Amino acid sequence: MNPIPLVSFLLVRDKKVLMEIRKPTAMGAGETWFPGGHVEEGETNEHALLREMKEEVNVQPLRYHLLITLPWSRNGKAYAVHYYVCPKWNGEIENKEGANFIWVDYSDSSKLTDEIDRIVFRKLMEEI
Repeated sequence: MNPIPLVSFLLVRDKKVLMEIRKPTAMGAGETWFPGGHVEEGETNEHALLREMKEEVNVQPLRYHLLITLPWSRNGKAYAVHYYVCPKWNGEIENKEGANFIWVDYSDSSKLTDEIDRIVFRKLMEEI
């Protein structure tokens, strides 16, 4: 069975990354994750990225690139998570889906609650 594709985005600014504290009704409630979501049927990863950024934080990326794709599993389901870095965007960040957002300094990975996010964070540090 093929893994379910997901996209996550790393909005980066002033040596900080935007993180989402998952709302109580979401998978991973209370955990700190990079925002993102499912790739819908017939959608490319990049189209899913653009849609998720609009839906979750109401911004439009001006520059972005794929950082890494990693396997992940939760509740018996297998996923392939495509992480994109976005250093430049249009619009002001808004909380569109009820999650809380925090800016995490590059030097502080202690706020990351999932091992996969720590791997992504380390990969991001390699780029800078």
